Amino acid sequence: LAALRKFWRDLVEFFSSLFGDKNRTEAVSATVSEAPRYKSFREFTSPFVGGKMRFPLEQAVLYTFEALNAWGRERGLPREQDVTPHEFAAKLGSEFPQIGGEANSLADLYGQLVFAGGNLPSDASSKLQSLWQKLQAPAG
Repeated sequence: LAALRKFWRDLVEFFSSLFGDKNRTEAVSATVSEAPRYKSFREFTSPFVGGKMRFPLEQAVLYTFEALNAWGRERGLPREQDVTPHEFAAKLGSEFPQIGGEANSLADLYGQLVFAGGNLPSDASSKLQSLWQKLQAPAG
């Protein structure tokens, strides 16, 4: 990613030098270098090792939501800032029905944790585990 950013900056600088637009070169270079770096889905690992949770349930919900965002982004469905977790889950579910129910369950858990005081249901862990299994299943 860093190499791609450098290539882009160099390319913009080259063309700007041909046409004498130094201000535009600096603006584009600043924009490219400020682009956020998102983790790929492969950088996330399931919070379940041997069927047991590696970290607290609340943290696993947040982590899984980040992973779902990465998963969607890599499939051309990034979550925009103004899209709620439930809207995002519905969008993913309509495009990828195999994860629809689990994505909606995660949106519920995320909402309960972040917006409703953090009282997670007793089956939260099994819902997360089911989603991870589907997200990591080979495409086919």
